[in-house]
Amino acid sequence: MNQRNLQASPNARARFALHPTARTFGALLVAASAGLALAGCDDDPVDAQPCVGDACDPVEPCEADDSCDPVEPCEGEGCSADPVSVTLEFVGMVGDQLLVAGDTYTGIGTGEDSELIIHDARFYISGIELANADGVYVALELDDSAWHHDGVALVDLTDSDVGSGSVQVNTTVSGTLPPGIYSGVRFVLGVPFEHNHTDTAAAPSPLNVTAMAWNWRGGRKFVRLDGVNGHGMNVMLHLGSTDCAGEIDDITGCSRPNRGVVALPTYNPEQHVIALDVARVYVNSDIDFNTPETPALCMSGANDPECGPIFEALGIDFVSGVPGETQQSVFRLVERDE
Repeated sequence: MNQRNLQASPNARARFALHPTARTFGALLVAASAGLALAGCDDDPVDAQPCVGDACDPVEPCEADDSCDPVEPCEGEGCSADPVSVTLEFVGMVGDQLLVAGDTYTGIGTGEDSELIIHDARFYISGIELANADGVYVALELDDSAWHHDGVALVDLTDSDVGSGSVQVNTTVSGTLPPGIYSGVRFVLGVPFEHNHTDTAAAPSPLNVTAMAWNWRGGRKFVRLDGVNGHGMNVMLHLGSTDCAGEIDDITGCSRPNRGVVALPTYNPEQHVIALDVARVYVNSDIDFNTPETPALCMSGANDPECGPIFEALGIDFVSGVPGETQQSVFRLVERDE
């Protein structure tokens, strides 16, 4: 059994602490030409931008009369007009072991001796937000990338050429936020409706990945988790919208959207990696059994009993296909090894 230590990737860490800025050259020209001290007042106040950061002399607010607009100096971390670069890092886990394509994992699900081999582990996320210092969630503007498009990102955790597997791997999602300090993250597990039912062949990357496409009416597979058990039976989870109505290029809606919401309020980018735990996906499933004449193991159908406990783990109500009252337990935080 392969076991690997989870190592932090220095260049993949999100950098939330903002560096102080130096006094701008333009501000020096204003001060020199106007002959004004930043700490002083005048009958005709100059609307100058104060210098901020450790490299600047302290700026005293103007207090002479009502014509003065006091200027409070910006101090400490978070003082910058520059966007904050953020990188979320993901990892596949099976309990306390790293997920490695082709490895055998035992004791998965309700059977003590059940064995599982994973060949493909991919998922789409969208609507990514992080909480600022006031607890307000702010949308992450994704960087230009073959793995991102219009707020949608594809994460691929396995390197495999078996079955549907892909040798391409993407474990990071990067973007920018307004200046500030952030902790706590939430996102939607799935593709938004407006992008879900577009033509895969004509769609931009990563919405053009054939292995993540369902039939034209169902749209994309939000999660693809493919493997086999110890008896050689397929053990697959394909999560996506079902019971969709409409015609090609004009899908009007899906009665079971089957999108989940993942909220990790204690997330700290300096301390945590976000793990998809396969053992938690199947924690209440018998992976050695599948109801006859139904897909093995779950293809999101409303008449597939094996989907019930998997949807519960994903925090999705199995009947309605919308986020349920129970929070998801599949995604969790893993401490970085320093």
